[in-house]
Amino acid sequence: MLCHYARSRQYAENIPWLSGKKLPAYIYGNPYLYVQCKKSDDGMATGLWNFFADPTINTEIVLDKEYSDIEFLNCTGKLCGNIVHISEIPPFGFAAFCVK
Repeated sequence: MLCHYARSRQYAENIPWLSGKKLPAYIYGNPYLYVQCKKSDDGMATGLWNFFADPTINTEIVLDKEYSDIEFLNCTGKLCGNIVHISEIPPFGFAAFCVK
């Protein structure tokens, strides 16, 4: 009930209404992909953990604002404004990126 493909969209759409703040990063459609963010004055670091037996392919992470620079760890991808595209995270794998 709490962990299915549509639940992440419901969380992302309703948390700003409940808390008054946007999520720093969120992902739709990967119920076992966990996200952890740490913000600083000049950017944000984001870690992604795939706790599922299938890889995540062409993952799209929506950020709370636009950034101009990105550095990837253990993955490849691209930054397009406030959206990060990561090519793949392997099963039970980890990836991270820092934006500024």
